[in-house]
Amino acid sequence: MHLIELTERSSAIIMVQRVRKNGFPFFNRFRRGKLHDRLAVTFQAYGQLGRITVRPATAISALSTMHEDIFHVAEDKRVTIIILPFHIQRRKDEGDDAVENVGHGWRGVNQRVLENAPCSVALLVDRGSQQTDGSTANVAQRVCIVFFGGPDDREALELGGRMAEHPAVKELDEMAMTEFRKRWDHGKVEYIERVEINIKEGVLAIGRSEEYEVIIVGKCRFPSTSMVAELADRQAEHAELGPIGDLLASPSHGIVSSVLVIQQHDLTHAEEAPVSKIMQTEDDTIIAHG
Repeated sequence: MHLIELTERSSAIIMVQRVRKNGFPFFNRFRRGKLHDRLAVTFQAYGQLGRITVRPATAISALSTMHEDIFHVAEDKRVTIIILPFHIQRRKDEGDDAVENVGHGWRGVNQRVLENAPCSVALLVDRGSQQTDGSTANVAQRVCIVFFGGPDDREALELGGRMAEHPAVKELDEMAMTEFRKRWDHGKVEYIERVEINIKEGVLAIGRSEEYEVIIVGKCRFPSTSMVAELADRQAEHAELGPIGDLLASPSHGIVSSVLVIQQHDLTHAEEAPVSKIMQTEDDTIIAHG
C-alpha cells in the first residue's frame, strides 16, 4: 500500500474528489514511476515465490487522516499485521551513513496507527541491504530475533517463524521457545541462549556484528525481566520503537542491520493498544510505504 500525502495542489484535490466516494480511500492501482515500479516488481516476485496473493495499491489522503485509510484496508482485508516504515531511514553508502527524514508528519501517522490499530503493528528501520554485489536473489537473508519474553516478543518470534515458513504461535514464552526450537532443529535456524549481565551492551553487540541483515525485536511494552524494565526507564529518543528498538535505531552506536520492531495486538492489553474493531485473522500483511 503506497501512501501519498494529499497536498493543496488543485490537481491532487480534483483527482481525489473525482474518485473518492463514501469515505473510502482513493486507490490508484496503475500509478507509474521508477520507485513504484521497483516496489511493485519486488512484491510481485515475492508473491510468486511465496505462493501468496499480493495486492498492490496506492492511497492518497491527508497525513492527519491517513491512519483511518490504513485501518479501513486492514479491517476490510482482515490483516494480522501492518508494517510501517520508520520516519527516519539510514543507509550505508561507501562507509558513510545517508540519513533521510521524511518529516514529523509521517511520524505522527505511525504514532496514530500504533495507538489505534485493529491488528499488530511493526515499524521498519531500513538501513538497506548489506550485500555488495548488487544481487540478493540467491543469497540467504540472515535474520536475528532478540527474545526477552512478553507479548510483543512472542509476536516477534511468531513473525520470525513465518519468515522461516512456519507460524509458531504459542501463548507462553516457554512454550513458544520450546515449539520454535523443536520445529527448527535441522540447521535452518540457529538458536543461541545467552546470559547477559548488561542487556544494552549485549543487544548492541548483535547489531554491530554485521552477521544479520535484519534484527526483529518486540516493543517491550510489558517488560518480562528487571534488566529490560531498567532499560525501558532510559529517556528514549523515539518511544514508538520501545527501549530495545530505540537503542538499535540510534545512529550513534554503529548498528548496520535493519530493525523491525513488533507491537502485538492483544485484547488483554486493550489499554495499551485500543482497537476500533475486533478482527478475525488471516495470513495477510499490509506493507505501508510512505
